[in-house]
Amino acid sequence: MITNIELIRFKKFKKGNFALKSEGVSLLAGPNNSGKSTLLHALAVWSFCVFVLQQSKGDAAILSGYSGQGTGISEENFSPINLPDLKHLWFQLKPGGHGTDGYSLSIKVDWKDVDENGQTLTIKLSFTNDRLFIKAQKSSLALIEHLPNILYLPPVAGLDAREPYATQAIRRAKLGRGMAGSILRNILLDLRNRNNVARIKLKGAKTKISNKDLKELRAKDPWERLQAALRRTFEVELIVGAYDETYHTSISVFVQPITWNENTGRYTNLGAKRDLMVEGSGALQ
Repeated sequence: MITNIELIRFKKFKKGNFALKSEGVSLLAGPNNSGKSTLLHALAVWSFCVFVLQQSKGDAAILSGYSGQGTGISEENFSPINLPDLKHLWFQLKPGGHGTDGYSLSIKVDWKDVDENGQTLTIKLSFTNDRLFIKAQKSSLALIEHLPNILYLPPVAGLDAREPYATQAIRRAKLGRGMAGSILRNILLDLRNRNNVARIKLKGAKTKISNKDLKELRAKDPWERLQAALRRTFEVELIVGAYDETYHTSISVFVQPITWNENTGRYTNLGAKRDLMVEGSGALQ
């Protein structure tokens, strides 16, 4: 659980420190332009930079004691949030500011790991010659397993009648531009496919999955948990259409209204299924 976020020269904050609740939900409230979105953007950028360091330099690059170099990326490969120019990441960045503090910023995240031990990781970003240089400035991490998972979900803008399959790089870019709706079916397809793989593995040579294994799967698997939440909250289930990249040009996902049948102890269909695009924004979010 994240406990504190410190921003130095990030967007609207010259220096900002934000303490979060160690348990439950932290609520951000404030007037327009007070920095609510900026704080969420900082977490999205921090998480992206951690990913880039791991991919380019290995897990050691974010662990305590690392003495190697960071990594650089071009503006076109920066995808966690939507920006017209990388310079907008910095607090009051002025042209020609080489050698000043204006060309570096940092995002520090503190959290408690699964063992309730305090952890910290500061990501430093520098801007030189139109490239963004990323480095872990300070880390307490001894094991990569103690790294928190951060998921930034912008609004579901971009949902269209047809959605082609997208690579992971394209998905990150779409999310960064606030177009989460344009890859919503991609994410659901992945979740459903992983669930199918898990079910096949649990079934093995048996005729069906054991009740014990099925109960554990429904408690832990993201697709199973999503479906359970939709049943409880909206009385619907998701149906992902078959997809084969050799001849399908788009991914199809339908919403099936359901109702609980007391006689059978099961959910049964209640009317025709609908395309995901026609659902209300609450269900989509």
